[in-house]
Amino acid sequence: EAWAVDWQNHGQSAILNEGILNTRRATLDDYADIIRQFLESPHLTGINVVAVGHSIGTCAWSIFNMGSTLPVSSVIAVILFEPVYILPQIRKNDNGILRDIMNIRGVKLRKIAFPSRDEAEKWARKRMPWKTWDEDMFKRYMVI
Repeated sequence: EAWAVDWQNHGQSAILNEGILNTRRATLDDYADIIRQFLESPHLTGINVVAVGHSIGTCAWSIFNMGSTLPVSSVIAVILFEPVYILPQIRKNDNGILRDIMNIRGVKLRKIAFPSRDEAEKWARKRMPWKTWDEDMFKRYMVI
């Protein structure tokens, strides 16, 4: 089985939580707490878990692991990739932050609905990062 735990303000979770997020910010501690609640749920009783964190999820899994009271055996491995840990402190007008602001603008303008899967594939094949992907990886991604 594979389960995905989105941060409350990412992906489909952001749509489901829109009303709440308009009045309260979602914190990394909240995200880590959601991971804890999920791991304590009946769905995973007696199941060994391999945690995979991507981007901000790496921070949430790290915070969860630092404060976890769950038995060590429930999480048997943690894989973190593309972590967003930022050291040292960010300077005002930091080039990385300015680039991220541009990335955010691009994501907000990105097309998210297509008349068909074929149209979505044609669109993605012309754009980064998808146009650089291995063909098998791209096909697997498009199944989602």
